[in-house]
Formats: sequence, structure tokens, C-alpha cells
Amino acid sequence: METATVEPLKLDVRAHWEGQAKTAVYVRDFPPLFMDEPPAMGGGDAGPSPMEYVLAALCGCTAIIIKMVAGEIGVAVTGIEISAKGTIDPRGFKGSPRVSEHFQQVIERVSLTTDAPPERLEALREAWRDRCPAYNLLKDAGIRMDVEWDIRRP
Repeated sequence: METATVEPLKLDVRAHWEGQAKTAVYVRDFPPLFMDEPPAMGGGDAGPSPMEYVLAALCGCTAIIIKMVAGEIGVAVTGIEISAKGTIDPRGFKGSPRVSEHFQQVIERVSLTTDAPPERLEALREAWRDRCPAYNLLKDAGIRMDVEWDIRRP
């Protein structure tokens, strides 16, 4: 059985430093996203920090993959709410040699509204875990990923 050749997905993002810790980031034809740091980190608080965007990407990617996989395996989902919290030891990005500069732990909470039986939900969880690019990027970086699923019945 032959498989079709698939072109790789090529993403292109540009950024322009605007002073202090503020950066404007351009993606396709969308208005710029602004990244900054809070004043305690030397920024002006003009937008989320880059690491907050990483958590936002995880939440968005989780929602997309859950909905996609749910459709593929016939699980009806009527609501998805996701939150993520990350822990970073600031000594790492300040130059301490034995401290990781990225997240040490990420806790993600997924609240799913569905009437699917437990075995279908386990299949959904496993497929999401295997296929979510953002989750696997963080996990493969050695970050402790704690994901909690809360199932709500309609």
C-alpha cells in the first residue's frame, strides 16, 4: 500500500523589538501580537510574556486536537475549557548553570462536556496525548506535564 507524499507545514513568524522587553510579533496577515514582561522582570507589561504565549499555545492546541480526534472517533463534545499553569525557576534564565531555563512543570486542566462512556474518553485522552504537537514539544523537553481531565455531563 502506497502512502501519498505530504508536504511539510512551513510556518513563518517575524518579530520586531520595540524597546525594553517589548516585542511585536507578526504572523501571516494578522495584526501584531505584543510580548512583554511585567515590570518586575524589566518590562512594561504591554502584553503577555513569551512563556505565557507558550501556555496559550498549549491550551489552543489541546482544544483543536481534542475536537479533531473526537470527531474522528465519534465522541460528541459540546464544551471544552482549558487552563494551564507553568512553574519556572528564574535562576535558569538568569544564568545559573544547573537550573533549567524553561518550565520545570506545567499543570493543564481540561474540562470536557460530553456524554461519552469512560472507555471512549480514555481513547480520546490517549489519542490527544499521542498527537498534540504542543503537549509533546513540552514533554519531550523534559518538562513534567500534569494533565487533569474533568468530565462534565450535559
